Amino acid sequence: MYGKFKIKNQEVNVIIDIEASTNIITKILLQKLNTPIEKSSNKIFTSANEKDIIALEKVKLNLEIQEKKLSIKLQVIESKKEKVLIGMKWLKKVKAEINLENDTIKINQ
Repeated sequence: MYGKFKIKNQEVNVIIDIEASTNIITKILLQKLNTPIEKSSNKIFTSANEKDIIALEKVKLNLEIQEKKLSIKLQVIESKKEKVLIGMKWLKKVKAEINLENDTIKINQ
C-alpha cells in the first residue's frame, strides 16, 4: 500500500508494509530533506528478495498525516531511490486502521 505523508513540510511517497518489522528511509531522501543523522546503526535486514541490507544510521523524524504530527524512528539505508517504508510496529503504535478494500489508513493516536 502506498501513501503520501509530509516530512519537514515536504510531501513524500511512503510504502506501508504490514509485513515489515521496521521503518526505513533512504539516505538520498534524508539528504534531500536536509536532515542530519542521529546515531549509527548495526542492524541488518533481509529484503523480500532474500538479500541482506545493512542499515547505515538511524534517525528520528516527525511525519505529518491527517493533520497529526507523529514521531517515527527510521533506519537509514543506501539506495539510489527516495523511499520511506513504514512497518507494522509503528502502525500498531499509532493505532492505525488499514482498509485494504479502499486503500485507506486511519491514524487513531
